[in-house]
Amino acid sequence: MQADTSILSTKWVNKYTLTILAFMVWVTMLDGKYSWVKQYKLVRQLHKMEESKRDYMAKLLDARETYEDLMSNKEKFAREKYFIRKKGEDIYIIK
Repeated sequence: MQADTSILSTKWVNKYTLTILAFMVWVTMLDGKYSWVKQYKLVRQLHKMEESKRDYMAKLLDARETYEDLMSNKEKFAREKYFIRKKGEDIYIIK
């Protein structure tokens, strides 16, 4: 008597294993709301959004520093950024 070692032997193929296999395919691929593929895409999108949030927070901090600098010394800010000068004053730009 020779043992049947194939995976599709009658010992393993029955209505229960086919049902479990069909359920696993449904959960991983076909289920619209909770599929693993969709969850993976949502996690990737979440990471991208968190990265853009960090970028915007850095820009916000820079804007706040610029605003505080502006409020503390408006004349310095106007002279450096917009090259505003007083009457009779010469400006030399050195780069």
